[in-house]
Amino acid sequence: MGAYIALGVGVILIGLNAARALLKLKPSKFSLFIGIIALAFGGASAAGFELPLWQTILVLIGLFIIAEAATSLARSK
Repeated sequence: MGAYIALGVGVILIGLNAARALLKLKPSKFSLFIGIIALAFGGASAAGFELPLWQTILVLIGLFIIAEAATSLARSK
């Protein structure tokens, strides 16, 4: 049951940020980050896998840093 709650929370938070982007508002990085974590853990748990918490969070933080740098480079051109 907890896996499906996490999946729902992840979908809601990512959908919220998608709606904000469609309305030309700045998406919240924090809620997007929490949504991705919830979606990843909920999906893995529903599929019968168990993800390591801290390693997954560190990887996602690294991906956010890379995405932010790529966006910054694209804006400067």
